[in-house]
Amino acid sequence: MRKIVEKFAAGSIFALAVFLRFYRLGDKQLWLDELLQVIHSSPQRFRELLLAITEDRGSTPLDYLVQHVFVTVLGHSEFAVRFHAALFGALSIPVLYLLSRDLLDRRTAYLASLLYAVYPLHHHYSQEGRPYSLFTFLTLCSYFAFLKLLRANNVTRQICYGLITTLLLFSSYFGFWVIVSQIVVLGFLRQRSVGESFRTVGRFRVFAVPILVSLILFAPWPIFASKTIYGYQASPWKPSWELLPLLLREISDRSYPLSVILIALAGVGAVALKKSKPGQLVLLLSWFLLPIPLIVITVWQREYFFATRQILFTTPALYILVACGILSLPELLRISQRARSAVRILLVSTVMITSLVVIALHSPDKREDIKGVATFLNERVTDKDVIIAPAISDFLVYYFPRLKPQLRDVATLPELNVLTGNRIFIVNSRYVPAEDRLLITPLTNQTDASKTRRSDFRGNIQVIELSP
Repeated sequence: MRKIVEKFAAGSIFALAVFLRFYRLGDKQLWLDELLQVIHSSPQRFRELLLAITEDRGSTPLDYLVQHVFVTVLGHSEFAVRFHAALFGALSIPVLYLLSRDLLDRRTAYLASLLYAVYPLHHHYSQEGRPYSLFTFLTLCSYFAFLKLLRANNVTRQICYGLITTLLLFSSYFGFWVIVSQIVVLGFLRQRSVGESFRTVGRFRVFAVPILVSLILFAPWPIFASKTIYGYQASPWKPSWELLPLLLREISDRSYPLSVILIALAGVGAVALKKSKPGQLVLLLSWFLLPIPLIVITVWQREYFFATRQILFTTPALYILVACGILSLPELLRISQRARSAVRILLVSTVMITSLVVIALHSPDKREDIKGVATFLNERVTDKDVIIAPAISDFLVYYFPRLKPQLRDVATLPELNVLTGNRIFIVNSRYVPAEDRLLITPLTNQTDASKTRRSDFRGNIQVIELSP
């Protein structure tokens, strides 16, 4: 009977995760990075597909290949483009449960997986056709395989750990920091007080072979993609304490209250684990805290921008600590036995309700943006017309390939003359580079207003139609 109840509880949490991640998955229009990825994952020939992936800032290929398969089967709708992200987002929940159960206990596993199922930041990127959901899933699998191999060494577990580590690297360059954090854990486990928290302690050489093989298998990719590995936006900041408020707010998808609650409960959980299970605490802190400064330094050195989604893969460790904090806080406060359950229920309810409110506040904006511009042009542009769309022309062609012959480079704009009988459609958006905007602005400002039609779209996008 107990096993049936446990399976029902775990299944219910998984069902909740599936519902939240697939609910209204296709409502929101694709944004810039999603369009970039789906365009670069579109070629049908394998070599052309790999070359296209490298052109997207030298990205790692795994998520693009997975998306390519799903889009080929399901089509190019918003739902199809994001399907794999929602799938891996939902699958992360049972892996988190299994990992937390093996690392600590069932109560912590239930609570961590339940709260992570409604975690706004993970929900957000489980509904976006980008690599973050898959990378988080593989990080969970990597730590689960790491823990299994740590406690019992055999060939099967070494192969599993090596395979997952290889996939992890092919899903994100930041997979290297996951490996580094695990090596740090192995170093701490040499200390007797830390190592005794686990039943057995694997030696480093047990992990050395799988890690080395994974690095060798991955090495050809960055060499292949080396010409396009660069940031597309110069970093506007230098590492400083000013980053902390941004990180605090964004870690809960722009909710200061939820972030404060999570950090406080995680701190309580860390205090509780320090007394009873220091080895587990070392693992969780290495997983959550160590990659953050490494990523900040990495993106700064590459003149890239820092975004909290880049540390999403560290947040399962945060939520395990949060679960520990909720379970241990009544004891630490010496609350009476009768009131402890009520306090825990109150804490869980607070986190869940706040999380669901944050998710609801970020409901999809259905106003037209790039897709709306493409639809507008497709309905109005004839074969004789000209389209000038700096920075977003590829996205327009993605939606409507027939627009490609009408597209012209912005440099040809001074040569075009509306008096010849051709209409010119200029798409002015916030994505237009400054040098291109200098060419667009004088013409759109000086044209006879009676021959100009302006149509506004969401995201500061405007289509200016110049008539003969």
